[in-house]
Amino acid sequence: MNFTPIKLTIVDFLGVFLPGTVWIVLFASLRDTIILTYHHFGYILVKCPNQYPNPLNEGLCILKLSNDEYGTTFYLGLALVAVILGYLNMSLSTEFTEWLSHLDVWIKSLFNFNKYKKNVFPYKNKFQDKPYFKVINKYMVNSFNSFLYDQKITINEEIKEFSKLKLPIYQPFESCKRFLKLNAPTLWEEVQYREGQVRLLSSLFLSSIFNFILAIWNYLLIEKSSQNSIWIFISVLIMLYLGYIFRWRRLREVQDVYLSTFIVLIDQNCEKNQKN
Repeated sequence: MNFTPIKLTIVDFLGVFLPGTVWIVLFASLRDTIILTYHHFGYILVKCPNQYPNPLNEGLCILKLSNDEYGTTFYLGLALVAVILGYLNMSLSTEFTEWLSHLDVWIKSLFNFNKYKKNVFPYKNKFQDKPYFKVINKYMVNSFNSFLYDQKITINEEIKEFSKLKLPIYQPFESCKRFLKLNAPTLWEEVQYREGQVRLLSSLFLSSIFNFILAIWNYLLIEKSSQNSIWIFISVLIMLYLGYIFRWRRLREVQDVYLSTFIVLIDQNCEKNQKN
C-alpha cells in the first residue's frame, strides 16, 4: 500500500495567508472603531485616529508604513501573524459557513434535524437517486460484506446500504476520498484542490461577516454618513456573493469526488474483464 505525500499548492497557501491578511486589516479597523466609539461618548482613551476606520483605509495605511521605522522584521512578523490567523480561521470557518450559506434549508428544517442533515454537506438527498451514486454505494457495501465474510465476522443481517455501516460522519463522501487516495492519487490531488478552494471561500466569508458587523457598528454608533452606508452596501454584496459561491463550490466538490470514484470503479472493472 503506497501513500502519497501531502502537497502544498498555491491554493493552500492563499487559503491561509489571504484570509489572515484580511483579518489583520479588520482587527486594525476594529481597534480604531473602538477608539472612535469611546470618543463619540466623550471618553478619551488615546489619540483619535487620523482617518476613518474602514478596511480600505486601514489596508492602505499598513502598506504606507515607513520601512525605516518598521523594517523587514516587522513585515515578516506581520506575515507570520497572518498565517496563524488564517490557519485558525480556516480550521473553524467551514462548518459555520456551511450553516449560514444554507439558512433557507435550516429554516425549512427547523424542527427536523435529520432532514436538515440530508440537505446540507454532503447533500445526501441530491445524490441518493443518481445511478452513479448507487453504483458507488453497491461497491462499498459489497466490499464491506466480503471483508466480514473473509474475517469470519457474523452480523445479524447482511448490510444493504452504506449508511448502515455507521462509519464516521459525511459518508460515503469521506470514504470515497480515501478510496481515491489509495487507488487514484492524481484524481485525489484534484479533490484536494477543490477542497482548498472551498476552505479559502469559507475563510473569506467569515471575515466578510465581521466586516459587515463593523460597518453596522460604525453606522449606528459613530456616524450615519454616506461613507458608512456605502460600506454597509458593499459588505452585504460581498457576503451574498461569497455565500453563493461557497455553496456552489461545495456542491461541486462533492460531485467531483463521486464522479472520480465512479470513473475509478469503471476503470477497475474494465481491467478485471480484460484479465478474465
